[in-house]
This record gives sequence, structure tokens and C-alpha cells, in this order.
Amino acid sequence: MSLISLLTIAVSQAIGFTAHAKQTNDAQIKTWPEPKYPMIASWLRLEGHCDVRFSVDEKGFPFAVSPACTRPIFCFEAKRAVSDATFYPKRVDGVPMERLNVVFPLEFAFEGSGYTVEDDQRSLTSCDQKAVS
Repeated sequence: MSLISLLTIAVSQAIGFTAHAKQTNDAQIKTWPEPKYPMIASWLRLEGHCDVRFSVDEKGFPFAVSPACTRPIFCFEAKRAVSDATFYPKRVDGVPMERLNVVFPLEFAFEGSGYTVEDDQRSLTSCDQKAVS
């Protein structure tokens, strides 16, 4: 076999295995979550935050919503707020697809209180086992 034949085979094989880059647009927020401060937490002046994990289906709706909060009193509202939000779904080459494992942070704090997530010493606890979620 000649050198030219070997090069031709190598080039044709390389072309056959060339992959094109897929155009991907991640899920984007369409309507923002609108959490309401739980009334009892307001009365008691409780503050805290939640990280809400969820996935977005190909129509832009959240599913498998699972909050983890510093205080259990915020679990129900965090889950409700993110469940009611809508998203533009993830798209790959123009085709809508599920987007898994999205995390949306929510902060429950009073205006001017000085609360910051970074200074909060309470750890996040999964709300899945809590009766309030």
C-alpha cells in the first residue's frame, strides 16, 4: 500500500469521526418564584435561607422540588414558591430537554435586619422528612 493510500484512509476516517458542537441553551427563569414570608416566622422574627433543588421538564415546569432550609418553618413556602415558577426549558440544537439538578437559593430576611446567608451558622437540613413540606 502506498503512502498516499494510507493518508487517504487516515483522512477519510478522521472526517467520519468528526463531531459537530451542539448548540446548548440552559434553562432560564420565565416567571420568578414569589415566596411569601410564613406568618408565624414573621411574628417570631425568624430569618433563614433555603436551597431548593429541582429539575425542569421540556415544557419549562419544575418537578422533583426538594428544599433544604436552615429552619423547617420555611420548607413549605420554599417548595411552593419554586413549584409555581416557570422556566424556558434547556434546549440542545433547538430541541427542548429536561434540565436536572437545578439549585435556586431563597433568603427569608427582614429588610434592614443585617441578615446574611454567609453569617448564618445554622446548617441546611433537608425538608423531605419534615411534616411541614
